[in-house]
Amino acid sequence: MTVLPNFTTFRSTFAAAAFSFNDTLSFVNANPSTITRATGDFLAEGFTDHDKIAIAATVSNNGNYTIRTATASTLTLVPGNTLVNEAAIFTVYTGEAFDVDGLETWPTQSLRINGFNNTLAGVRKPGVAGIPMVVTANNYQADAVFNADEYDWYLSQRSDLAANQAFTIVQRPNVGFVSFSGTVHIALLFAKFGKLGNERFSPSDIIRFFKHTHLYVQRRSDKAIQWVDLLRKLTANA
Repeated sequence: MTVLPNFTTFRSTFAAAAFSFNDTLSFVNANPSTITRATGDFLAEGFTDHDKIAIAATVSNNGNYTIRTATASTLTLVPGNTLVNEAAIFTVYTGEAFDVDGLETWPTQSLRINGFNNTLAGVRKPGVAGIPMVVTANNYQADAVFNADEYDWYLSQRSDLAANQAFTIVQRPNVGFVSFSGTVHIALLFAKFGKLGNERFSPSDIIRFFKHTHLYVQRRSDKAIQWVDLLRKLTANA
């Protein structure tokens, strides 16, 4: 998916890179269930209390779980996370860092102040031709592989509910077997604001429509992120 539908999906998709390992682990169905190891160190790998862990490559315990407490040799899961008894099995396991709000840690180190090509192109003052905007993170280039998304986008508005949103954002349409995940179209739902769609925007319109509206794009190849405060950008371009 290129255009992300809500804040939770956005936060998870843009999250700090997960850390992944493989080792021989044992799974114990108890109250509470536990994941144990004979060698290695969960704490040294970065796991802590309340982290999430994704399990793969087992016979019966693949899935996502929440850690209640972590020690070097044992992960005790929260009530309701139930395991199947499975001893000394090769396991691939992945964790992520989470903030106190329970959501994935925001990857500050991945932010790019000047974008991927100096800036995002296409963010300009609204006018007769200003909406919809065509915004690109890669100079309108096509994806290297058809429908293999290279970028993820999220438009943060005042509400995640579609019925309450002022804007729509969609990926640039495909041209034959050529896709463009690096370019999106942003349109204003004019009817909600008494606009016909062919009027110039006054300064008060710009503030009313674009306040608290932020555009985010992440490049999948290196997880780099560009963020634009649309009101500030449009005001600067006024």
